[in-house]
This record gives sequence, structure tokens and C-alpha cells, in this order.
Amino acid sequence: MLFLSISNPNKPEGGYSFDLTRWEERQVAKMQIHLSVVEPGDNWLNKGFVFDRGFNPIPGWDLSVVWLSEEGMPKKGLLSFEMFAGDGVRMLGCCVDLKLRQILTSLVLIEQRDYESEIWRKDMLCEEKILTENEKQQLGR
Repeated sequence: MLFLSISNPNKPEGGYSFDLTRWEERQVAKMQIHLSVVEPGDNWLNKGFVFDRGFNPIPGWDLSVVWLSEEGMPKKGLLSFEMFAGDGVRMLGCCVDLKLRQILTSLVLIEQRDYESEIWRKDMLCEEKILTENEKQQLGR
């Protein structure tokens, strides 16, 4: 029960590599796929899929609607990507869906008290960041 114990849908940003033959990894991958589809923007970076270890990733692979059903998602293979949420400033058109993230959190073993201190420190990437004028100029806004 490692993946469901350490996954935090409220703060999913980072790199992932899932073996789709493993039940827990598959469940967390489904949550990430759901977030990717519902939250706008280019939120999966450096994505790739390979059917088996030792093979090269499928060139130009991208997440398709087929993956949104249990029947369409491959039963085996290695899925890798970096989840990106716009760094709190909607970069690459990304915007988080806090309600969805809270719902997905009910499917994992983490509890709100486990990340409450990050919320109070305003360290969660889910929160919109207020940009200074200097930061806006650096981003070209």
C-alpha cells in the first residue's frame, strides 16, 4: 500500500513513473489522468509511455480519450510524466481545481492534518499566487 499511502492529490506536482500492472500505481495513475483532463492547461510535461521495460518510449505519445476508461487504459506498460500546475501563476494555461483535488484526496490514505501545516504556511501550489509588479514583468504580463 505504498502509493495510496504517500499520494497527495492536493499537491500532485512532480515527476511520476507508474507500472500499470501494479494495482496501486494504476489507481494513482487514474487520479493523475483525471486531474490532467479536468484541470486546464499543459499540465503533463515530459510524458511518455512504453509497453515494456527495455523498449523505447512510443514516439509522440500523448494521453488520449481511450485512456479515460478502464477498458481503454492499457493493462500493462510504464507511464511517466511530470505533473505541472502552473506554479500558482497559471503558467502554460494551468489552473487547479481545488474541489476535485479534495475529492480525490478521499481516495488515498493521507489526511488533511498531514498537510495542514503547508496550508497555513501557504506553501500549497494549489493556491493562486499574488504577483508583484516585478514578477509580472519577468513573466511578460
